[in-house]
Amino acid sequence: VIVIVSLWPLRRVAERVIGRDPHIVRMRLLVETPEALSDVVAIITRNGGSVSHLATTVRKGNRLVAEVEVRARDLASGAALTAAVADVAGIEIAESSSQDE
Repeated sequence: VIVIVSLWPLRRVAERVIGRDPHIVRMRLLVETPEALSDVVAIITRNGGSVSHLATTVRKGNRLVAEVEVRARDLASGAALTAAVADVAGIEIAESSSQDE
């Protein structure tokens, strides 16, 4: 009982210090240049999101395909992040999905 009671406040402190964004947005992006991908990461960070996963593969014609997983506060901020990414020059969103944890 003492262990359980003592760990409960620790979880609250960890959530506050580390932060926890419960909304996940996954995007598959078609990227013209690596610079455009760095612009995407900057826009996500600037708009309050955090990139939790990023993987790239090269397609024919030297075009990159990027799999990006972003954590956001809620559905509205996730939708705003997706719209901001769609506005980046050299980026095309091939697919996107979102879910709450």
